Amino acid sequence: MNINKYRLTEIHEQIVMYLNTNGFSKTTIHTYDCFLRNCYYCFLSPLKISYEDLLHKYLQLNPNCKKAKVISMLGRIQYFDINNELPTKHNSFFIQNENILSSEFQMIIDNYIRVRRNNGIKESTIWTESVSGGTFFAYFQNRGIYTLSDINESDVLDLFLNEDGVLKLTYSYMKSVRSVLKANIGSDKFQPNSIQLVISYLPALKQIRKNIQYLTVNEIKAINLVLIGNTNLSKRDKAIGLLALKYGLRSSDIINLSLFSVDLDKEIINVYQQKTGDPYTLKLIPIVGNAIYDYVTEERPKSKETTLFLRKTPPYKALDSKSAYSISIAIINESKVRTEGINRKGFHLFRHNLATHLLSEGIKIPIISSILGHTSPNSTEKYLSSDFVHLRKCSLDVSIFSKEKEVLYEH
Repeated sequence: MNINKYRLTEIHEQIVMYLNTNGFSKTTIHTYDCFLRNCYYCFLSPLKISYEDLLHKYLQLNPNCKKAKVISMLGRIQYFDINNELPTKHNSFFIQNENILSSEFQMIIDNYIRVRRNNGIKESTIWTESVSGGTFFAYFQNRGIYTLSDINESDVLDLFLNEDGVLKLTYSYMKSVRSVLKANIGSDKFQPNSIQLVISYLPALKQIRKNIQYLTVNEIKAINLVLIGNTNLSKRDKAIGLLALKYGLRSSDIINLSLFSVDLDKEIINVYQQKTGDPYTLKLIPIVGNAIYDYVTEERPKSKETTLFLRKTPPYKALDSKSAYSISIAIINESKVRTEGINRKGFHLFRHNLATHLLSEGIKIPIISSILGHTSPNSTEKYLSSDFVHLRKCSLDVSIFSKEKEVLYEH
């Protein structure tokens, strides 16, 4: 699909109008506005150019920009040009284009996308991994390498390590690249074992997990008090806070609940996980059900929107992730807990708290995984490091050691 400066001007006006009409934030509108204005400098003539050429020209004129963000932004603009609306998911039309990758590398990306979609993998995951795979192959093309058989181990290590042998890229990036390659194992379109050979070149990186922060008993009491008591919090924020605290729901799942998700008669909540795409049902706790009922009957704005929780000011649209985080901060500030800046905040902390509490009560990991909506029990195992109740049982009694100074103390 081709575009010229005149058409880009039309799209610019239409996107700004679209963002304003649909209640997007001023920051988002400003981001699109500035980006599109910068795109004008890519046109040196009235002739049409492809979006891929526009991408290359933009990156050439703006060498210090973040390539992934430019790819994403232009992908969304092209999507708007085709569909007259902005996509709701990440979209990129460039990483999957033969003008950027060689035919063999592009075949790997295309086959990966086909396999992962057939396996029901979420589109945002496919997008993230395909972009990583695309940048991986683009790196080799910049070195004059256009086929798998020409990739050697030193080239791969140069990508991941600097001259001092220090890691430049992350475990998650390596994992995404590995996923793209593994999806092509067994394909007869490449030389035998070429995929496995490149996979073997990837460095054996260890996944580094952050320490799990948890809420203390006193912090939980303080948060509970502000969520059920007479405080400055709105009924909406109290209901959202209780959903996060009692069920450990992800903020994305809370803000995507609809009016039909909560069945007060059957006393259930039907949750559709945005991260995994899997639905599951929760038993409605009376304190949560009452909070939701109070919000809907007394405070929720009148709107045609079916989303359960809405913005407080016009236009009355669904909340976004930033709004959810702001609500979590308001709850924590009202509770007067975790006031130090180094402490983690946000609803994911409530999720951590539920997981560690269930572990301390002896609940098995597969059951906790189902409660938290994890697709794999491995996702729950990271909480084991904060299960102090059971970790204490694994500690050794120091009385079995000699009490000589050099044993128990440093010199």
